[in-house]
Amino acid sequence: MYYTYCYLNEEGKPYYIGKGHGNRAYDRNHSVSLPPRDRILILKDNLTEEEAFRHEVYMIAILGRKSQGEGILENIQKGGNQPPRLTHHSEETKSKMRRRRHSEETKRKIGQSSKGRPCKEHIKEHLSELYKGRPLAEDTKKKLSKSLTGIKRSEETRRKMSEAKKNMSEETRRKLSEAAKKRWEKKEGNPLTSI
Repeated sequence: MYYTYCYLNEEGKPYYIGKGHGNRAYDRNHSVSLPPRDRILILKDNLTEEEAFRHEVYMIAILGRKSQGEGILENIQKGGNQPPRLTHHSEETKSKMRRRRHSEETKRKIGQSSKGRPCKEHIKEHLSELYKGRPLAEDTKKKLSKSLTGIKRSEETRRKMSEAKKNMSEETRRKLSEAAKKRWEKKEGNPLTSI
């Protein structure tokens, strides 16, 4: 079952409306800061996902969003089942973000909290469409290659990879084969390119 929830600021005014199930209302992974538990309100519970989406949209519409200049909420989106909206930062904001440095301990904590977190299907689809056909820069390719070199995979991971290859469709096999051939042809020192 799903529910809708509200975050209150120190004055007891709502600043964020959300929809979730399980522990979502108390999860730190939000676009806004998480208040203490006594300032998190469950608005409606025992809802279907569709009912929760509708109530979230309704509450955001009633209270309004700051980003639209029409209310008090910090919600970026109007709620409901929408793909995530990518934020476009100003050059000044990008510059500030580049200057900000996390300590090694903070980086480690961020990495630990992100491990094993499932990615929702609509987010995967959105990102896939966004990056489809976009070529990687050479330095990015090198970094990816270096990061994957020497990785020791567990027996479980190797077993899963093997199963995935066995269950691969002919179309996917064909695409992977073509991509591998293109990489081989571009590779420097390939004796076949000089023939």
